[in-house]
Order: sequence, then C-alpha cells, then structure tokens
Amino acid sequence: MKRLIFIVLATFLTCSFALSVQAEKLKQVSFSEVLELSSGSSVKKHSYGTHPSQFFEYWPAKNDAGHFDMIHPKTDTWTIIIQQLNKELKP
Repeated sequence: MKRLIFIVLATFLTCSFALSVQAEKLKQVSFSEVLELSSGSSVKKHSYGTHPSQFFEYWPAKNDAGHFDMIHPKTDTWTIIIQQLNKELKP
C-alpha cells in the first residue's frame, strides 16, 4: 500500500511540476550565470550504495508558494534509489 501511495505521489508531483513549468516562460541562461548563483548546503544527504558517489542530496522548498523540494541524485541509478527508499518506508 505504501508503495502505491509513493508511486501516486511521485506521479502527481511530476505532473504538477510539468504544469508549473508550462505556466512560466523559461529564460535561457549561460553556464557562467548559473555558477554565479548562490547555493546552500543540502539539508539531508542519503547514501544508497557503498561507493562514495552513490548518494543524493535533499533541499526542501523555502516555502509552499509554488515551490517544490529539490532532490539531486549523483548518478543515474534511479532504480537503486527507489528500492532503497521503499525499504526505508516499510514498517
């Protein structure tokens, strides 16, 4: 049941994000402009493997005014991430 709730929630968040991106006009920026942006440390760092590069970082939204939480995986192994999260969600 928790897995189903997780899948439904992930689908909802993905669709919500897609709709919000369509609502805003996107602006092309250079890589140097991106590097000039301020950044803070992640709130949580979660390892999902034994290699030091197998982790993702979590930045919560500063407020609920149309913002979303940011999760940044360090590799492309989404299956491993989801499996690990599912293990932690089980009672």
